[in-house]
Amino acid sequence: SDRVIKIVADSEAALRTLPPDSYDCIYIDGSHTSRGVLTDLVLSWGLLKMQGILIIDDYTLAMFADNQRKNPIIGIDAFLAAFKDEYTVVHSGEQVILRKMVTKDAIWREKAATSHA
Repeated sequence: SDRVIKIVADSEAALRTLPPDSYDCIYIDGSHTSRGVLTDLVLSWGLLKMQGILIIDDYTLAMFADNQRKNPIIGIDAFLAAFKDEYTVVHSGEQVILRKMVTKDAIWREKAATSHA
């Protein structure tokens, strides 16, 4: 269907090519490192429409017993802390599901973007 787009590519490169504020739902299940997942989350957040849903997989995955700071939870928690005023938590478990809230900053950015169009 034309309503679902599955992108199989290097996420950091691919996410930079997509139009901002264009997606109703984004599912993140790519990198399993803290740094990689944090990058994916920050880039995806700008692509998500207001009231959109972000699904983050592997929250509790512990792949790196020898270096806990590499596990996805570290990157996910960093994202959650940095963007804490911009979402509501729909679900938290092995997956974390967020709904992007409408914020004053988002309304301002949207008005600025449309006034320049």
